[in-house]
Amino acid sequence: MENLDAIFNPRSIAVVGASPDPNKMGYHFIRSILSGGYRGQLYPVSSGAAGQTVLGLQVYASLADVPGPVDLVIVSIPRTAVLSLLDECAGKKVKAVHFFTAGFHELGDEMGESLEPQMVQKAHAGGFRIIGPNCLGIYSPPARLAIGAMGKVGKPGRVAFVNQSGGISDKLSLIGIGRDINFSKGVSFGNGIDLDAADFIEYLTADPATGVIGCYVEGTRNGRRFFEVLKKAAAVKPVVVWKGGITEAGARSASSHTGALSTPGNVWSAVLQQAGVAQAFSFEEYADLLMLFQDWVQFPGRNVALLTGVLGGGGGAAVSGSDACVRAGLNVVPLHSETMTVLGDILGRVGSILQNPVDMSQAVGRTPLLEKCFKSVAADPGVQQIIVQEEIDVVVSAYPLEAALEFNRFVRDQLLASGKPFVMVLPPGDAEPARLAVQQVFRDSGVPVFPSLDRAARALSIAAQYGERHPAKSA
Repeated sequence: MENLDAIFNPRSIAVVGASPDPNKMGYHFIRSILSGGYRGQLYPVSSGAAGQTVLGLQVYASLADVPGPVDLVIVSIPRTAVLSLLDECAGKKVKAVHFFTAGFHELGDEMGESLEPQMVQKAHAGGFRIIGPNCLGIYSPPARLAIGAMGKVGKPGRVAFVNQSGGISDKLSLIGIGRDINFSKGVSFGNGIDLDAADFIEYLTADPATGVIGCYVEGTRNGRRFFEVLKKAAAVKPVVVWKGGITEAGARSASSHTGALSTPGNVWSAVLQQAGVAQAFSFEEYADLLMLFQDWVQFPGRNVALLTGVLGGGGGAAVSGSDACVRAGLNVVPLHSETMTVLGDILGRVGSILQNPVDMSQAVGRTPLLEKCFKSVAADPGVQQIIVQEEIDVVVSAYPLEAALEFNRFVRDQLLASGKPFVMVLPPGDAEPARLAVQQVFRDSGVPVFPSLDRAARALSIAAQYGERHPAKSA
């Protein structure tokens, strides 16, 4: 645990394979660490570039030449040189080594296969751990460390991710910045020859800064331990797992990507269900669920009220939205007769849909009427959560952006005051900057926002299922 703390909060970092060439990853790791605002010591190391500078930093010929202690070593050198480097790491008493370097088990050749156990043996003998190889390493917003070469660090938060894939990790970090999914820690662990998913999840389960754990995994070297660790984690905090390679074609890709062994998808689903975690089946679901679990501490049941036509949209969105909710496993419950009577008096019965979904287009722009509608729907005893859909491109074609923002602040405040959990659906169109501005109105207050009703319904259904498995988390 102490070594893992040092991995996510390193006092000093050495980049071995650093380069003044902007086309080399050894350059981009240095650039990314500086761009993120890392406040510790950073040492470029390269025998071929010794005496030169990279972005103003002196390049050292070897780890032994680095003047101070080194907690974390990032490696971007050919695989033929990794064993001798590990001897240097032992001499320097580092805490962990992250290998961006690829070309090991995933290639399936004799050299790559033989190197991995030798690397682990040297690391354990030297008292340090290995992240990777074939990965982008750590992401630590509190330490101002971007993942890989991204150079961007979002706001620190309570979500952590453990991903086997580097590409998914850097994309998730960027999605987090755009959608206010705020991370405590993250790691891309690649082949996982030493530290693997189970190690990091076990660490994050005990981490007080982490409240939600996400995991993208293609395979594991110890299925029993992975299951036990997941089960313990899910007992104390929400865990979302996306298993890559559940089809035959996906399994072939996973084998060449990270050397993962193939296991049938239905076996994985059964294991994840027994462990009590929420299973995602795509990147979009993975990100959506992490956002929802971050924002909601408790999870209501499956009974939803769907409100359309608040600004833009209307009857068609109500009908298609109902289908999306039912397909996902939600209940679009009929409203009580008293609620429909109140809505009919407010909206009128001609041109309106009142029984749920509710088409509120007859009250567009009339905030006193909308306020009454919101209160009436939220007070209905059969409604456990509310979905509101709004068509921003339609809105800004008829109203100035500031008027649209002001109206959405009103919608947000009214629904927050109702005490009923709600999410917003803001589909993209031809007014994306305006949509993002409106989205931020809600995200600033911790309201989940989805780009489609299908995605919202799917996330809410999985969250409801999680609440059913963990009654203490149900609203």
